[in-house]
Amino acid sequence: MEIDITEQEAKLKAEAQKIGEELAQLQQRHQVLINEALKNQGALDLLQKLGELPKGD
Repeated sequence: MEIDITEQEAKLKAEAQKIGEELAQLQQRHQVLINEALKNQGALDLLQKLGELPKGD
């Protein structure tokens, strides 16, 4: 069975392109999750600070 190098090269390039796109999507999602975590941490810090304030009677 003879392997068509041009065909194999085209398949590999297409697969590499797809993998690159998936990687970009994962990196974008990763950044979104980091941003959400930072936002949540900021909200938690604020709530903790508010809990430390003396109660005004």
